[in-house]
Amino acid sequence: MVVVEPHAGGPGESLVFSLPTVSSAPAAFSPNAEEGHSKSPCGSEAPGEGVCYAPQVNHAKFKWSKALLSLAIVFAGIAISWLLSAALYGRRDPRLVGLTQRNGVARAGYRLLANKYYLDDLYERGVVANVAGPISRAAYWFNQNVLDGILHTVARVARSVATVVYRDIDQRLVDGAVNASADATKAAGTTVQPIQSGRVGQYGALLFATAAVAALVFVILNT
Repeated sequence: MVVVEPHAGGPGESLVFSLPTVSSAPAAFSPNAEEGHSKSPCGSEAPGEGVCYAPQVNHAKFKWSKALLSLAIVFAGIAISWLLSAALYGRRDPRLVGLTQRNGVARAGYRLLANKYYLDDLYERGVVANVAGPISRAAYWFNQNVLDGILHTVARVARSVATVVYRDIDQRLVDGAVNASADATKAAGTTVQPIQSGRVGQYGALLFATAAVAALVFVILNT
């Protein structure tokens, strides 16, 4: 459990964080937290007494002179920009019209503002050209020579394997077996075709001859 005790002291007031210790004695609070904030080991090691001090922050005191000076600068900038805009775009003062073409300093300032302090040029020519450009070219070379090379190699191997499977396995083995069985069936049908003449007498003679051969074989086997 963490206990927080504020110590009022104006700017730089500190907070004391009391952590439980191993011993049974209760953790003690430091009476002067502002003196111990720099000696606290919190953040690098466990405190021996179980007391952590928050870092001391010194706030600047408010001064009306600085605040009024800042406000005066802001309002002066607004007034000057309003007067210049009214003179240039409203009255078309000849002293301001075409000033950037006549005066080199004004022209340089106008170009600096128009080009946004040349931050885009710095980014394009400095970061993109010198960092992103080489990285993109290296990535393109890697894509063309490594990734595409691997893909093309896999494609060539797959094409070779597919050619071997189609030519040797599908056409010669599978289709060869099917065609051979068809040829054997056709040959058997052609062989027995003369027997199937449709004549009953021929069928009877064939049946009698078959029975006679079977009886002869039976007699031979039993003698």
